[in-house]
Amino acid sequence: MGLALLTCAVPAAFADSKTISINFTSGQNTNTYDAGVDWYDAADHTGSTVITADSDHDASYQGGGSGVTLNYSAKNSWRYTDSVTDNMLKGYLDDGSGITISLTGLLQQGFLSYDVTIYAASDNPPTNEGVKAFSSKNVNGIDYSSNGSGQAVSNSTEAWGVGKTGSVSNDNSFTVSGLSGDLTIKSNAVVLGATNPDKPRGSIAGIKLTNTYAGAPIESSLNNSADATWTQSLLAGKDWTNGSGYARLTLTGDNTMTVSDGIITDAIIASGSGGDASSLTLNGGSITLNGPAALSAGTGVTLTINSDLTANSVVNIDGAGGHIVIGGQANVSGLSGNGNLSVASGGQITISGTAALASGPSPSVALDKGGKVNIQLGMTWSNVTSGNGQFIVDAGGQTVTVSRGGEGAWENSFAGFTGTIDIRSGTLRLGLGDQAKSNTAASLGSGTVKIASDASLGLGAGNITLTNEMQLADRASIKVIDGSAE
Repeated sequence: MGLALLTCAVPAAFADSKTISINFTSGQNTNTYDAGVDWYDAADHTGSTVITADSDHDASYQGGGSGVTLNYSAKNSWRYTDSVTDNMLKGYLDDGSGITISLTGLLQQGFLSYDVTIYAASDNPPTNEGVKAFSSKNVNGIDYSSNGSGQAVSNSTEAWGVGKTGSVSNDNSFTVSGLSGDLTIKSNAVVLGATNPDKPRGSIAGIKLTNTYAGAPIESSLNNSADATWTQSLLAGKDWTNGSGYARLTLTGDNTMTVSDGIITDAIIASGSGGDASSLTLNGGSITLNGPAALSAGTGVTLTINSDLTANSVVNIDGAGGHIVIGGQANVSGLSGNGNLSVASGGQITISGTAALASGPSPSVALDKGGKVNIQLGMTWSNVTSGNGQFIVDAGGQTVTVSRGGEGAWENSFAGFTGTIDIRSGTLRLGLGDQAKSNTAASLGSGTVKIASDASLGLGAGNITLTNEMQLADRASIKVIDGSAE
């Protein structure tokens, strides 16, 4: 029996906590099965508050106002109790590549950076000698296995661990460090063969997030304010220490804030004070995003940044239910996150520097007429792009690859885009590997594609129909790129 999508809200007592832990409890593959989820805020595995799904395995929980939401799905769940001393391991989501776990709203609760520990369990591990018990996990778009000492090995799909263990140890858990923004975990499938004659299990018994952000929020509230200011010493009347934390603003109604030059913050987190829509517009000055470099607008909130914005790292655009608008000049090293991002007329996001785009989720980007994105380095553009603005590739001799979700496919990446794709230098490549090949559903929208001299558009082998007006300069090219490399 499959387990449908479940949604749970972290109880209010866990807001701003240093850990969020989830224990997927008992339940079995029977018609009377119930799936339980334990949330707890403790180093051990006791003191849980149990949240139980209904008999249809589809439930929504409103446990309080923290704003962190869990979604998970799996083929089924199972329990293993023989010789188990640790409750974390007695129940687990089961099995294989059907497991997906996500947590959203973490930035709103101050999880600007965190580690996640993944716990696995099985009552029926592989029996062939030397075969590891558990499959690798995909965390925010990157595959991880275990080094055997409790730490993750990135970009690895190797099986790992030992099943039928009674307590949590390095044999059944590992930690992925240095994460930020929303969290998505998937269990990878294992292909059987000479190195895997018996199938490792994809089960997940639980996860624990540990907040590793060392800074603190500086908080202020705005109520229909038209004259608030943000200086290097004050944030809307509250003491501000430049470069030592992040701004957390609670909004009522529509608000405007004038920004001084030289503001340094790790993040701007805006949330509403109630259920009504609210907004904040930042005008003038300049803002540098340090460290975790995050922008977050809570449910019903529109955060408009007309100030100049700089970040020497990838900026996380949080998917907390609001809308972020860039109306000024933003220069960043990439965009990540699940949020909704717009570039207003006269605004521009320039992606440059040395950092590549972060793996994992990417925000949707709407370009208003007169709004621009200008990519100046080789990278993967996994965002869905819409609107009537200008998408510029000016990457020198490098390649910008359009790959929705970073997974190779590119269909719908420009669905509804009616603006101009302007390839000034470098190559704009559509998709990776087999996903770059024939796909009649894929398109570059209905706008104009311009290709400058010595620049190129790279297509996979096969029949791809583009309906755009094409404007090619002398020595511009449209070329076939077959496979995963040129």
